[in-house]
Amino acid sequence: MKMVDPVPINASALLQRMEHRLEEIALKGGGGGGISDGMDGRVSALEAHMEHVREDTREIKALLGGISDKLSAMPTKSDLWSWKLQWTAIGIGMVAIIIGGIIGGLAWIQPEPTPPAPAQPIVVTIPK
Repeated sequence: MKMVDPVPINASALLQRMEHRLEEIALKGGGGGGISDGMDGRVSALEAHMEHVREDTREIKALLGGISDKLSAMPTKSDLWSWKLQWTAIGIGMVAIIIGGIIGGLAWIQPEPTPPAPAQPIVVTIPK
């Protein structure tokens, strides 16, 4: 994470800006208009915005429900692990069958060895 050098703050200028901003947004007081000049319009605008927020929230909830349904249908980590073991066992079995077939095929095409000719008996004569 990149560290950012602190920026020096002019506290008095910041305080003046904050006071000026508070004066701009503060409710009007005194002078016949009461403290709610323009309040009805602002409240109506906020109510309209809140209705849009509620609609957007409903849409988001519906989308999240769809995503949740899709996630629940997806395989879990244990499912993937068991599938991996199953496919590994199937692969080993297939290799064994193929090697056995090759060995059996080669044994089948190999000619039968001819039996060796019977050995001549060894005759030993003992002198008398």
